[in-house]
Amino acid sequence: MASQAAPGQKTDPEAQNLIPTAQIAAARHIAASHRSPLTVPVIGDREHLSRSVYQKIANQLGLKWARPSAIDHDTELVLVWNPWIYGAGAKLRKKIERLSRRHKNTHFINATHFNDDKRVVQKEFEKCFGYDLSVDPIRHEGPLVEKSRKNGTHNGRVKEGPLVAINPKFVYQRVVDNSIADALVEDLRVPIINYEPLFSYLKYRPLSTRFKNRNTYAQLAGLRDVFSEAELQTIARYTKEIGLEIGELDILRDCQSQRIYVVDANNTPHGPPNGIHERDGNIAVSWLSSAFANAYLSGAQRRPGRSKWPWTLFR
Repeated sequence: MASQAAPGQKTDPEAQNLIPTAQIAAARHIAASHRSPLTVPVIGDREHLSRSVYQKIANQLGLKWARPSAIDHDTELVLVWNPWIYGAGAKLRKKIERLSRRHKNTHFINATHFNDDKRVVQKEFEKCFGYDLSVDPIRHEGPLVEKSRKNGTHNGRVKEGPLVAINPKFVYQRVVDNSIADALVEDLRVPIINYEPLFSYLKYRPLSTRFKNRNTYAQLAGLRDVFSEAELQTIARYTKEIGLEIGELDILRDCQSQRIYVVDANNTPHGPPNGIHERDGNIAVSWLSSAFANAYLSGAQRRPGRSKWPWTLFR
């Protein structure tokens, strides 16, 4: 079993990962046992997919991506890869709706109501967790965060409220104090497959560049090393409410209140994160591959939702 650190407890930066060797070996075994030359049609941006962590998963499982024209009456799985949902995606959604009506026995992975608009992300967060992330920038007194509603921009900045004017293309949120020692901040990046949280990347960067995507270092942790049982239940409910079948959540823990805040959600993740040890990155890909195989594959293909592997092993 992993050492059970209290939620929010900081870990030794020298530790390459917090995942026991037995769990790592089991994840690699599951991934290897499902390896097959399965072809999965892709709807969306295949070039973006080729640079993502799902390409690494495909390589480990022996999956081959195909064009949408490969979809026929025998196709069980299709992957939808649409990374730019905010302000776009309506045409693609209509295409998927037409195909899903025509192929009723096909599971379209990632074809949900998910929307990466940060306004939607924070609204669903507040509904599930019961406390606010957003602030009214015209009335809020003191520091606040202004950042684009669009995913992947990394353009957040702290401003002093109240503001005289606001930009409708931005969201305005409370400043979450996720600082730790040595003027660093800690971000929790949680991969999701089949709506289930799997583990957490712990990402560390200077407070002065907290909104950028350049980590000082990163490591792995089991879910129960960083979250309480109640928090995990709420995170699982959140993924279903927002429609995040596969992807990653960005979560911050406020060091004062010890509350967690979901500040971003992404259904087309890259990764593993920069700054992580190569060995840890390989472990993460094996873990993700085994989770994908468990959710969607068995031999050649398997219907989602039939749990086969004891996932408590990986918690």
